[in-house]
Amino acid sequence: MSTHSGIPDYRSKTGIYNGVSEPPEVILSEETLYDRPQLFYDFVMQNMYFPDAKPNLIHEKIAAICNEKGALVTQNIDTLDRQAGNQHVTEFHGNLYDIYCSKCKQKVSYEDYAKGYKHECGGIIRPGIVLYGEGINGQCQPVHPGNAAKRPGRDRRHQLRCLPLRRSLRLRGKRRQNLGRQLD
Repeated sequence: MSTHSGIPDYRSKTGIYNGVSEPPEVILSEETLYDRPQLFYDFVMQNMYFPDAKPNLIHEKIAAICNEKGALVTQNIDTLDRQAGNQHVTEFHGNLYDIYCSKCKQKVSYEDYAKGYKHECGGIIRPGIVLYGEGINGQCQPVHPGNAAKRPGRDRRHQLRCLPLRRSLRLRGKRRQNLGRQLD
């Protein structure tokens, strides 16, 4: 959904992985971050950061729904859901603007990271995203939908609901009309 905010997708013909010199699983790996940090840094800075991107209407509608009725678990790493005001976001793959030194763990601003990947302590600065070869973000705890209503303090209004949001999602007829009503 961030493509509507001017952020390209990953794997389409015009996506950021199109025409890369090596497979993205190599470029965006933990191994490349440490063994070839310049390649990693150049790719990330040239292809993944869009600091001027703004949340679009879809981000805003989802934020309103989540703030009233639930939470969002997203694979997006661009922080546009939070910028839209969503107070209940779990960024499953982390986010690009959670930048830190891999050695001393000190937080680093985007502006400082944009100047280079080497930290003053000698460590490598990196975005807080899940790279190939790393485990998934530890803040994500699976919740079985059947148990959502059984947790203390939860009632039927707070049961887990899931709406898959992908560019490939196609809805027809009444399903499309119902979804439109829910987002209004």
